[in-house]
Amino acid sequence: MVESRLSLRVLALALSVIPGPAAADSFFDKVHRKDLETIARSRKPEERASAAERLGSWDDPQSVAALTQALGDPDAEVRENAARSLWRLHKVAGSSKDALRARLDDVPDVAMMAAGALESMGVDAEELVPARRRALGHGNPWVRFVAAEGLIGHAPPAMLLDPILDYYLRYGDAPFSDSEGRQQRDDAQAALARLAKTQDRTLIPPLVDALRPGTPGRKGMLRVLAAFAPPPDAWRDILIDLLAVMDTETQAEAIAQLEKLTDEVDVRAWAPAVGRLLANRGLRRDATEALAIAGPIAHEHAPAIAQLLLKGNENERESAAEALGRIGDRSAPGTRADKEQVARVALPALQEAIREDIVSRVCEEAVAALDKLQLEPSVAAAALAEGLSRPDGVGAGQILFALRNRGGEAQAALPALEAYQARVGRKSETIDETIASVRSGRVRQPTLALARSEGDGSAEVRAHSYLRAKGVAFDEAQFERALMEADLQVVSAFLDAGMSPNHVFVETHGQTALCSLMSWSPCDEKVRPTADNVRETLELLLASGADVNKTDANRITPLMHAASNGCDRVIMRTLIKAGARLGDKQTDGLTAFEFGLYSAHDGLEELIAAGFRLPAARAQELIAAYAGNPRAQALVRKASAPKPAAKKSAP
Repeated sequence: MVESRLSLRVLALALSVIPGPAAADSFFDKVHRKDLETIARSRKPEERASAAERLGSWDDPQSVAALTQALGDPDAEVRENAARSLWRLHKVAGSSKDALRARLDDVPDVAMMAAGALESMGVDAEELVPARRRALGHGNPWVRFVAAEGLIGHAPPAMLLDPILDYYLRYGDAPFSDSEGRQQRDDAQAALARLAKTQDRTLIPPLVDALRPGTPGRKGMLRVLAAFAPPPDAWRDILIDLLAVMDTETQAEAIAQLEKLTDEVDVRAWAPAVGRLLANRGLRRDATEALAIAGPIAHEHAPAIAQLLLKGNENERESAAEALGRIGDRSAPGTRADKEQVARVALPALQEAIREDIVSRVCEEAVAALDKLQLEPSVAAAALAEGLSRPDGVGAGQILFALRNRGGEAQAALPALEAYQARVGRKSETIDETIASVRSGRVRQPTLALARSEGDGSAEVRAHSYLRAKGVAFDEAQFERALMEADLQVVSAFLDAGMSPNHVFVETHGQTALCSLMSWSPCDEKVRPTADNVRETLELLLASGADVNKTDANRITPLMHAASNGCDRVIMRTLIKAGARLGDKQTDGLTAFEFGLYSAHDGLEELIAAGFRLPAARAQELIAAYAGNPRAQALVRKASAPKPAAKKSAP
């Protein structure tokens, strides 16, 4: 059997330029007529076989009829080529089905061509199973492969692996110049991928064994094995071992698969091995991109990546800039010390790229990276603003965007911004908006002012590990969300990681952490008792040093928020025991008691029991205001009654 289809492809290309009907006596028409005569009358099998192969390029009824007749030729090669050509002509060769079915009991080479043709014509694959099973153990490697490929879904996967894997390994290292070999390899890899989709785990050991040193096509094998869920046993270690092979394609694929293992234990295992490949010219970019995914865990590799930003090629510099931003990202789960270390080594390299790199996308990536680093706001703003001095204007738009978003934190950049505005010498909304944002003093997303960790920092490390596992960014938006949901574990992790229990959320009316918890938590006057997670989160914040009387921008205290949202007596008592003042008033002169009076819930009883009292005049106003709310009126009367006399202690 002739596996190569090159001659057929050349002929097909030639036929594609045959003139239309006007050239009835063209050279190709003469060749066609000669092939029809040869396949019918030649006494030489090799001539009939060649004619049968060439006729697969003609979709006319005469060719189909001649090929159908040739299925009964006494020579097996002629029958095989005829079946192959009918496979190619399956869209117009439906009349040959019966003749093809008769060949399913033929020798394996012919039977597999006939089976392929019939399946292409819409014949149910179940009808072809007996012929294909018979061919599995006979014929050449290609026939066995075609038989196994056709049996996927109709036979146990383990039965089909050997012929498919054997065929793949034959072409696994096909060079770029061998287009036919690469096609055979890709066909076999696609068949292996189909087998892997069955998730039959008995396939895994022989596939892993095929990764041994010297095996061709290990890159494709890794892709096949990656389809199993869960991954093969010791998958991470298998991939790390392959980083040391002398095969760039296999190493690059191993890196690509390791990138998908984002669990912290896995990342800490593979990051050092990937980092060593930064010295490999052919793998620098792959390694850099993987370390970017590792984030702060890869902080030890920041110096090497910074050097790559300064000395690498264009693509390497772009990847290096992005990686430094992700590894040093102040909002990524990672310890303050690690992120400060990255900032120290990354800042000079990023500044140089912003000032001098001639490639705009490298400069812009460096701006984005510098903006993410754990730096003092004034240092970051000044470093960003340096880039505005470039005469070519590269990166200026990105810098202005970053400074505008920093708002009041970018005061240190004002002189550079004003100089840039003067130099540009024309009206620019972008520049004007940036300067206005900085001058306003408003800070939308403040750089977190974290507490300095004490001791060995183990609590901080554990906290960041927990946040990483939960997929929670270390920023104020995620902290506020955790408070709103009274997520005790996440709030605890933020506090252990250095978040202040008195953090102020500038975008929500300057609410403190306690105000946010009491304002947005699942307190509800219709639900008793208030959920335990609300109480436990409150106790955690208070124990961590939260100021129980610190107000938001509207002078609303945590006690007022709790009363307004219907928190029960236990919550109110906890706040009062922590020192919450009962008589504090909001901007409009309302107390915590009055905040909760509309719903008249039982939590207000705790305020009365703790000694809160209304002046008589104010009580009369409230009784009149709540004329249709007897529960509220009853609470007002209690709150305006004289305090019980203190009991005298026995002498």
